[in-house]
This record gives sequence, structure tokens and C-alpha cells, in this order.
Amino acid sequence: MDVSKLIFSQQKLVFNYNPFGGLRQEEIRDTIIPHFDLDKMRTKITSKEVSLIQFLGKKGRGKTTQLIHLHQFFPSAPLILLDRNPNLSFLDDLPDDLLFIDSIHHIPLIRRIKLFKKTNTVIFSTHVSRSLEASIAAKEIMTIHFKGITAERLTKILRQRIQQS
Repeated sequence: MDVSKLIFSQQKLVFNYNPFGGLRQEEIRDTIIPHFDLDKMRTKITSKEVSLIQFLGKKGRGKTTQLIHLHQFFPSAPLILLDRNPNLSFLDDLPDDLLFIDSIHHIPLIRRIKLFKKTNTVIFSTHVSRSLEASIAAKEIMTIHFKGITAERLTKILRQRIQQS
């Protein structure tokens, strides 16, 4: 079915779910358009070429979705989805090889630096660059910027989500 023809025709579209609502984690792989070269990123992570990878951008730019998608290729690593005022007792019991953390800014500065020093690779989302903290922790950092979206990319995303639903 060619979704683009259906959208502008008089035919009624029937969806299995709202294509613009939140996606379940298992649906992300089939609907996402990666913001970076996925194969290169997976190689960097497995080769331990970079210690810290930050997904940097304002709220609502897709950082969490991209983080969850990338995590699906490393399911044995913890994925930590933080919100305001989290209970941080779990930080002491984390493995020291690979972590995925959404909204790392909810962890206090001193604890973030300690986490960066202790863990080989941390992939995280943030609204503000953590480059200075990486320097203090003596870790290399790679930044993936999440900025605005082009009309072409938005069209691809919409078509893919509508097709999937």
C-alpha cells in the first residue's frame, strides 16, 4: 500500500494505533530513522574507541528514542531512564563496562564525574554538553547533536510511522 497516495485521497485510513503517539520499545527498530550511522556507532562502542557518547539537544528532539534504539543492539547493558528527583541508590551497583542513561542531568555533578571515571563506556542524553565533565574524568567524549528537523527527514519519519501503524 502506498501511504502517500492514501493520505491525499478520499479513502479512509485505518490505523492499528495512533502513528503519532509514543512508540513501544519493540516498535522503535521498525519505525526509526537513525540520526547517525548505526554501523559506525556500534563499531565505536564495541571497539571502545570512545568512552563517552552524548546525545545533545533540546527537549523533544528524539534523543531518548535514538538512545533506546541504540540500546537494542546491546541488550545486556543497563538502560536507565531517569526523571526528576530519581532515587540514585542504583548508581553504586552498576556494571563498569557499558551503560545507557537517559537524562543524565538528573544525576548530580559529582556523581556523574564519578560514574564517568568508573565506567568504560557511557552513552547518554543531555540538554547541556558534558565535555568539561569528561575532561575532569579524563575521558574522550563524542557528541551527537540533535537540532531541528528538515522537511525531508520529517516526511520520511511520518511516512514510516504511518506505514507501520
